[in-house]
Amino acid sequence: VYKRHRDDFVAGLAAPAPYEPRRRVSFPRFRDDLWPRAATKGGGLGDALTAWTQIRSFLKGSAEAVVKGAALDEAEFLAEAFNNRTRLRSADDRRDACRIRARYDRELADRGLWDDADRARVVATALLRRGGEPRYDRIYVDEVQDSTQAELMVLALAVGGDAKKLWLAGDTAQAV
Repeated sequence: VYKRHRDDFVAGLAAPAPYEPRRRVSFPRFRDDLWPRAATKGGGLGDALTAWTQIRSFLKGSAEAVVKGAALDEAEFLAEAFNNRTRLRSADDRRDACRIRARYDRELADRGLWDDADRARVVATALLRRGGEPRYDRIYVDEVQDSTQAELMVLALAVGGDAKKLWLAGDTAQAV
């Protein structure tokens, strides 16, 4: 339900920034349009999907990024806490991911584009400022394995932090 009605859900939370759908960056748009500009020559990541996953799941879409209110910087991404959470084991690959994320974010800003991590962070920040007042009695989510920590924080905040009000279904054998 959340995936199908995500835009209506977020609009109901009154996100403070305009998010025109035509300006949204999805993976295909990233891969075809932004990756060639953001990729590091001779870097270790090598492919758009790996870079997208690191940006979406860790650098911009982690709980740490939401709490910080911005993407993780290189020092934060190199921190021990991420060693077992990212498949990038080498510090060089993680540095490369940070450089790609910085170029990607500059492209987004220059072109007036946004991605789901940007929107989730803005909505989560707005909900945190409201002091945890629940907006919904219950939220049902299917395919939760496709959600980032930032998106899950939005869901939790939307029900006032009461985990009993979240109904999540997913497949542990699948992941984006």
